[in-house]
Amino acid sequence: MPPRRPLAALCVLLCLLAGCAAQNADLPPAAQAALQTEFVNGDAMLSCNLGCVGDYGAHRQALQALYQSGNWNGLSAQILEIGENIDQAWFYLAAAAEGLGDDDAAQRYYFISLVTRFQCRKGINVCDGLDLPALTEQRLEALDAKMAATPEFAAPPGPAGATTEVHLIIGRDLPKVPVLLDGKIPLLFAVDSGSSGVTIPAGLALLMVDQGLLKKTDIIGVTNSVLANGATAPVIVFRIGSLQIGGLVVKNVVGGISPGPGELLLGQTFLNRFRSWSIDNSRQVLILQKN
Repeated sequence: MPPRRPLAALCVLLCLLAGCAAQNADLPPAAQAALQTEFVNGDAMLSCNLGCVGDYGAHRQALQALYQSGNWNGLSAQILEIGENIDQAWFYLAAAAEGLGDDDAAQRYYFISLVTRFQCRKGINVCDGLDLPALTEQRLEALDAKMAATPEFAAPPGPAGATTEVHLIIGRDLPKVPVLLDGKIPLLFAVDSGSSGVTIPAGLALLMVDQGLLKKTDIIGVTNSVLANGATAPVIVFRIGSLQIGGLVVKNVVGGISPGPGELLLGQTFLNRFRSWSIDNSRQVLILQKN
């Protein structure tokens, strides 16, 4: 009797026989360039699952060689073309972003790698020698240390007076501000008055649990949130110990764990803790008036 094949192996075999195509292989050059722009901005999406297993498997050795040689442009282009939604691919994408100096995007992709449902260690390639997710957490710690040493975080905060001004980091979409989470994790939060609360990605929540920063007693409950596509999804609501911005430390802020990849959003549960707040576009600062 022939040996029984694991289900994952059969899926790969079926995909290879069926000629599974890469998610973005047939896009014109302009669309491929748009993918690279999304990648740099931290907005890249890998949404192909079973349909890209065969193509991803066929390129595993090439992807590994690109990663080991530090060919970050080639690695990101190949990952985006295939579009396979697996933690190893997200790790490669994050490593490419980090290697190219796009640390904010790298952080986001590492977070997704930690929590994506499809994991290489549960398949047949055993992550090609990569110790995931441990290596992902190590890279996030390295990014934290690097970010903490930047002028936005390294300079000691000034005295917390009635008015606090924080320099904004202007990007493609929402302006961002440096925030120290629970006095330990430096992050760049997008200032979003349209968000009802402070939102963090699930990968960050997982790290907070590992570091003892998020406990069962911090969970407030579950609510439904409307996503960008109009669908609703459950969101875990919890209490954040503290958020430090400039010379201010705001304690016990209500936050939510994004049901999707999500970005770090500084919404109304933080902004409403002040008598007033505003953005001075000419000076690119966030102005917070204490109650």
